[in-house]
Amino acid sequence: MNRFWVKLLIFLSILITLYVPLNAEYFLLPDEIVQSYFPIAEQYTIPEDQRVSQVLVRAKYYEESGNYRQASRYYGFAYNKAQDSNVAPYIRFKQCYLLESLSESIKALKEIPLRFPDFPYNDAVYWELARRYYLNGDYEECITTLEEILDHESGGAEVFTPYVYGFLGVTYKAINRNDDAVDAYLAAIEKLAQYGDERRRPFIVRNYLEISRSYLEKKDYDRASDLLKRIIGSWEDPIIKQEAYILLAETFVQSGKSEYAYRIYSLLLEQYPDSLYRAGAMDRLEELKADGENLGEAVGFAVEDPRIPKGKYKFGEEIEVVKDAGFFIQIGSFSIENNASNLISVLKTKGFSAVVVEAVHEQKRTFRVWVGPLETLAKAKESLKELEDLGYKGFIVREK
Repeated sequence: MNRFWVKLLIFLSILITLYVPLNAEYFLLPDEIVQSYFPIAEQYTIPEDQRVSQVLVRAKYYEESGNYRQASRYYGFAYNKAQDSNVAPYIRFKQCYLLESLSESIKALKEIPLRFPDFPYNDAVYWELARRYYLNGDYEECITTLEEILDHESGGAEVFTPYVYGFLGVTYKAINRNDDAVDAYLAAIEKLAQYGDERRRPFIVRNYLEISRSYLEKKDYDRASDLLKRIIGSWEDPIIKQEAYILLAETFVQSGKSEYAYRIYSLLLEQYPDSLYRAGAMDRLEELKADGENLGEAVGFAVEDPRIPKGKYKFGEEIEVVKDAGFFIQIGSFSIENNASNLISVLKTKGFSAVVVEAVHEQKRTFRVWVGPLETLAKAKESLKELEDLGYKGFIVREK
């Protein structure tokens, strides 16, 4: 294998270390876990040992110069010299990232927890082993290995556990166990929601997105579309949002609602003109053009549900509506619902909560943007002043 292909292999190995395979997409581990547990991180250091120090210097030199085959050989030399010391598992784990052969890497990784049960990074070793089993198509071995991490962390600090459940969902889906996949994703969401941490919310929403994929696989179009609408309306991350657009459009295509799919693809291209999905979306639009005259009709596809990023949404629940909630500030009225939704998205970036209120007057539908709810008139006046300072004009209304 020439140097180019070795470099490419190692680059992909490093890249995939951060991302668990998920069809064409990936599950991401938090940066703090990667930095704390994996040999690609700057924080990962091999303990000092004079017997192997010179060999490790040589291995590091080859690694930094991109000669990964030689680096792997020298890490192997160092490991052989220090097999009976506490340094050995650190060296072996490092070497596993540089081995060209998937089977050799699997063999080396399996050896580490067996020979060194007290190695503090064994859960990361199991994660890497599971990843390689997945890449090799050994899905049952992957599941068994991930369960090792769950058993080890049971009753203790659950560092990997929430992400293991997500990985299990990916693996179950690969072998068409969609019900088990949904259960695993829900377990991941439950664990992640316990943190109450903003940094965990992207992983929560990602698991919800994967649940929608499983529902689509099962042809449960109502559940898939309901969840995707909530993701689109409740989460601003452009990558996840674009994936949700594509999945929702595909849900409409499969369920025979081509006019809705056409609108979703059009909105994707309008909002994300440089989308990675652009070529596919344009092809789909061409295919769908012949399906009817109402292809451009607006569809109410975005549903704001604050429980989604918090991991609190339960399937089948309706949106929580607060009755007699108090005061609102109306700052816009539109004939096109999407224009109202766009204004709400802008307001959210400025820290304001807002809703769309549909009204019908003289057989004409309008979509009003209300900021709120606000508990008291004093709070409504204060918010109105803040909005006016930002250039918005509006007036206070009371919910009936």
